[in-house]
Amino acid sequence: MTSNAESAAGRVRLALIGSAFLWGTWWLPLRAIHGLGMGGSLAVSAGFALATLLLAPWVMLRWRSLIACGWVSLACAGTFAAAFALWSEGLIHGSVARVTLLFYLAPVWGTVLARLVLKEPITWLRWLAIAMGLAGAALLLGDLDGIPLPRDRAEWLGLGGGVFWALALLFVNLSAGRRDLGRAFLIVAATAPAYMLVGADAPASTVDWPAALAWLGVFAVVWIIPVVWLTLFGASRMDPGRVAVILLLEVAVAIISAAIIAGETLDGVEILGAVAIIGAGIVESVPGLWRGARGGSSRP
Repeated sequence: MTSNAESAAGRVRLALIGSAFLWGTWWLPLRAIHGLGMGGSLAVSAGFALATLLLAPWVMLRWRSLIACGWVSLACAGTFAAAFALWSEGLIHGSVARVTLLFYLAPVWGTVLARLVLKEPITWLRWLAIAMGLAGAALLLGDLDGIPLPRDRAEWLGLGGGVFWALALLFVNLSAGRRDLGRAFLIVAATAPAYMLVGADAPASTVDWPAALAWLGVFAVVWIIPVVWLTLFGASRMDPGRVAVILLLEVAVAIISAAIIAGETLDGVEILGAVAIIGAGIVESVPGLWRGARGGSSRP
């Protein structure tokens, strides 16, 4: 039994690590398709529409997975879709590192939501996480004399995406035990129309359609479907503290990949802000890690 439990825990960890690497490179197919002349709005929506079509036959054969979802899973799908849409649009037009870091202020919003919805107390560790997150944002945004605000639309979208991400993870927690396939399908299906409400790009006058369509297929099969399923699979089977720490790998992957491939870098002050924001995520995760170390349930 112990070996089976360890094997299952290992699969959950690998699923989350895999999802973190996919999240960290999410910007690659977005910018590739956009660069081929297919507007960001159409590209992302088409990618999620294609993923929906690919999942549909599988879901129809397991139609009970949809019936078992319930309203909480519908709310989960809607908030995930909003987070996907806002963040993806920000990545296309803004700095990958800065948009991703603003997105990862989610622990601040998650603490507020946990207090308002779940009536959880704000412990001193959570106050510390909030302080570190906001201090990191101030350093990252570079306005230490006034109110640190995002400097452009892309950064506002990243910040807004983090708010919806925190709300989505709350619904993942509330919907633990529901069928992963049904929830994944709802999220993927909801994102296509959600993105059309956020994106503002039209296709260019000249589009390399063969290459763009090939990238759309890769985006749907390699990124969209695996990342949604892996995240749901892991987040519903591991305590939230450990999930948050593993998913922080995404930030490192995003910053490193953007530096190597896109030539984007952070200056010294921005790096300090990044460390503070990542540290906030780790501090916010400490209670969950402590419960797991004491032998608590592996489910949220």
